[in-house]
Amino acid sequence: MGFTKYPESVTAPAGDEVAFECSVEVPCERLTWRWKPEHEDSWRDVEGTSDSDSLSTKLVVDVKEDTPNSLYQCVAWYGAISVVSIPARLAIAKLDLSRNIAEKRVIAAPLHNTVVLHCKEPLSEPPAVLNWWKEDGKTKKQLDTPHGVLVLHNVSTADSGVYGCTATNELSVQTIDLPERTYLKVQHEGNGQERFLETEDYVGTKDSEGTLTVSVKIDGALRLWCGAVGTPPPRVTWTRDGLQVSNRDALFVQPFTVRDEGIYSCSANGIRRSWKVVALFPPYWEGTADNVNASEGGSARVTCGLPYGQPTPTVHWLLNAELMRNGKGIKTNDTDLYIEHVEKRHAGIVQCVACNALACAFDAAMLTVVPVQISDQWSSSGGVEAEGFYVYYRAVSSAGAYEKVSAGGGARALRLDHLAPDTAYELKVQAYTAQAPSDFSAILDAKTHKSLVPTVSSSTEGVGGVGGAGGAGGAERAPAALVTAGGARGVAAILLILLVTLLLCRRAKRPTSQYYSGGEAGVEMSFLHNNNTGSSEETPHSRKNGPTRQYV
Repeated sequence: MGFTKYPESVTAPAGDEVAFECSVEVPCERLTWRWKPEHEDSWRDVEGTSDSDSLSTKLVVDVKEDTPNSLYQCVAWYGAISVVSIPARLAIAKLDLSRNIAEKRVIAAPLHNTVVLHCKEPLSEPPAVLNWWKEDGKTKKQLDTPHGVLVLHNVSTADSGVYGCTATNELSVQTIDLPERTYLKVQHEGNGQERFLETEDYVGTKDSEGTLTVSVKIDGALRLWCGAVGTPPPRVTWTRDGLQVSNRDALFVQPFTVRDEGIYSCSANGIRRSWKVVALFPPYWEGTADNVNASEGGSARVTCGLPYGQPTPTVHWLLNAELMRNGKGIKTNDTDLYIEHVEKRHAGIVQCVACNALACAFDAAMLTVVPVQISDQWSSSGGVEAEGFYVYYRAVSSAGAYEKVSAGGGARALRLDHLAPDTAYELKVQAYTAQAPSDFSAILDAKTHKSLVPTVSSSTEGVGGVGGAGGAGGAERAPAALVTAGGARGVAAILLILLVTLLLCRRAKRPTSQYYSGGEAGVEMSFLHNNNTGSSEETPHSRKNGPTRQYV
């Protein structure tokens, strides 16, 4: 029940039309779409998909001025269970100057040095292209700044003046002057006075520990400028984790990989500035989620391995496409989902989803709920063929009326739904013909067992043997387990089985039945509990044996 195609993230300007596509390996009953604004929790159904069948679906979205940045995902339904795709992000192309302020900074630089100046980047989807300009009378002279950084070599007094930046969003075709202004004064200075021209907030960001940090996407480019000045111009040395790597004013690393992470430092005549450089990469799961068998009324733990990614991903858990929140009886963390009291409704597909700013990745497991079972057998002496049977039952703690179910005369077994675990019941049987019903059997008392929980393996090996091998060490005929599996026919109902072996009843003038409380014809009670994984149902394998995880 995997996906062969996920919707892909896209950035688009207002007025555009965006298409998301999704397809699955196994035909499903239906494919639907849902969406939510990026910073909200609740998903909303999307009405009117433009194209959909049992294997693929396509959604067309009109991007408007008020369309928020949003997430979209498709949902594949297999009866009562469902699985969701990796979400695709729709980002609206626009510039946002909300974090830029009309700041004026004055920078004095000594003659003959290399001056490096940075703009404060605005918020933009996609990242804005930055260009510098210099006031030239009443006009602005555009400068050649290919990386958005102004670099002036061997400066003289002619380089003094007012500088500023423009930001361009190439998708929305917006170009805006940033409000910051830089007043550069190039002057003669005495010997020494080595310093960095710009403050740290212009050359990086500080993490929670106050460390100057630069983040670079895998296969992107790391570009650092030292920015140290003095008289005479200082000699620059670059090191990574203490090892010298360059003696130029600027340091470029491209393409950037995880191996290039480290502490990069620029030293110049006794002054030093350091950056912690980290690689950004989408999330992935180390390890594989194993399918889990859990007994109704017991507990269950689904483990998905360890999530990795940079920035550190946020993990959330889904059961049949619904978010599982921490609360009464439900506990989640980055690696485990724990259900304290398993119910029938918990059967289905569990997904662990890890997301960061770059993408999302998920793994999935099947949670099978095994019902508690009770067996009751009774018999009577032979006689006239019964045309049918009534079975009455109620909880011992109830003073209400009996529940009544019927079976045909040829029936030798009857299924009763929704018996509670660890609960005592009263049962009685009555045969009938066209003339009249028989007397009731003696009331039988039986109590369902407390649920037992099979051992769940957290091994990263392939699926198999979770909760024990089918049939090993069990009864000659193992009770049927409820396996929730995908398919067009949906999910098998969760049944508790009452076996009532009914024999013929004796009739005189009116039909009567003889029931015995002892001897060979007495009531035989047995309680059966299924704690193995054997099943004739086909259960999907975990993602370890399936296709490689895909990222948006």
